[in-house]
Amino acid sequence: MEDIDVQAVKKELIETITYFVQRQELVAQALKEFGLDLNIMGILGAIGWTLGSEGAKEFFTVSTTKLEGDFINALQKMAESNIPSVKQTGQWTDKNGDIWNYFMHGGGCRLTNKKTDELIDWDCPNPTHFDAFKFCYHLKWQTKNFPNKYPHLIKYLHEHDIYTIEHKLIPELVNDGKIIKTLGNPYSLA
Repeated sequence: MEDIDVQAVKKELIETITYFVQRQELVAQALKEFGLDLNIMGILGAIGWTLGSEGAKEFFTVSTTKLEGDFINALQKMAESNIPSVKQTGQWTDKNGDIWNYFMHGGGCRLTNKKTDELIDWDCPNPTHFDAFKFCYHLKWQTKNFPNKYPHLIKYLHEHDIYTIEHKLIPELVNDGKIIKTLGNPYSLA
């Protein structure tokens, strides 16, 4: 078998990650249009999109005065605002008129484009951070839809399991200084 140019693979991988991070902005935009607070969702998870302001007021009036911290502060902010309750699944139309199916989960949301099947899964609150596992799902879509753009990466993926991206190449990119390991969602571009 022909040797794989690992540096070219890493270069293309950075391009695919950059594209994925840019696309995560769509999820953030959808959540904002739903009236949700990204920071509150990042702290409260599903509570941030299921209870709505009235539910939060009823659910957390009992002992929140005795508790402190980011979680309680987020609950109080949510109870004082008009954050809506959002259904777990539905459709959202972006500014270009593309229709996306959405699935709310924990502190995030997965969008799937009805026409292209592009899947973007992101957890709040910072859209510049990405999860390597969720990125791998998007990478499958990118390499299928842009095969001529990533020849080295596609060749690498023919010889390696896609999860070697998450467990081998992304950590190497951290060591190379191209990606930063962060708190919460584990990575961001350097």
